[in-house]
Amino acid sequence: MENADAAIFREEKPDIFSPEGSPVSKIEASAFYNSREIKEMGIDFTKVRSSRSVGTLLAPCGIFITYNCGAGLMKWQYKSELRMKTLMRTSLCQQRLSSQFQPEDIYGLVLGDGMEPAYQMLTSNGGKRHDYFMLDGCYDHFFYISNDRHGETLLSLLCDTVKKAELDRVLSLDLNQQVSNWRIENDAIDQGGNPVLFGYTCDMPRIARFNTALELQDKDGTLICFDYQREVLERYCGNRVQFQTISFEKFERRFFP
Repeated sequence: MENADAAIFREEKPDIFSPEGSPVSKIEASAFYNSREIKEMGIDFTKVRSSRSVGTLLAPCGIFITYNCGAGLMKWQYKSELRMKTLMRTSLCQQRLSSQFQPEDIYGLVLGDGMEPAYQMLTSNGGKRHDYFMLDGCYDHFFYISNDRHGETLLSLLCDTVKKAELDRVLSLDLNQQVSNWRIENDAIDQGGNPVLFGYTCDMPRIARFNTALELQDKDGTLICFDYQREVLERYCGNRVQFQTISFEKFERRFFP
């Protein structure tokens, strides 16, 4: 979090989760609050004691409930994580930061060692007891970030709407405008009329929806990702998905010199 320019020390960020309420009505810069700080809200936190969340990243663009899976799948209980999400919606979107955030601004964010855990998460069925992570719909958007320089830069990009919009603009230069409310999720349409997804944020539910829709609709499509993400995502996706890669080194030099 610190390497992605998110404030982590108390003196650097507003005390959003104070029992007395937030001292500010708006987050101006990214700040990470660990689970111990969130517990200071009081009795409400006892409802989510079993959540696997390690904290929450608040950025001007959204609320990222954060998890850390390390090198493999983490334990996961849908009802516990849904209660965590509900608590954040109630305390932040309806009360403390209601002038800034809406319920749809709540996302999942998971940190892991390298890209392999992303493949495990995309393909997991929850294990024999269904007590391990799986894409169960708790979050419509759940971003996977690797615990390395790639992930730190990607996290900075997720929190910077201006740079992200510029990257999307560059990627769209040779493409047609996206088709809204289409049966296949897309960010643009290629010259052949096929859907294109900007998958570089590694939004796992979105990638899964795109891959499944292509199979069901018997369509071809293109997924654009960073070069370091390709092997894992290509292994997961079906043969109807074509890949285009962004050079991470060139991207970093241009957007985060």
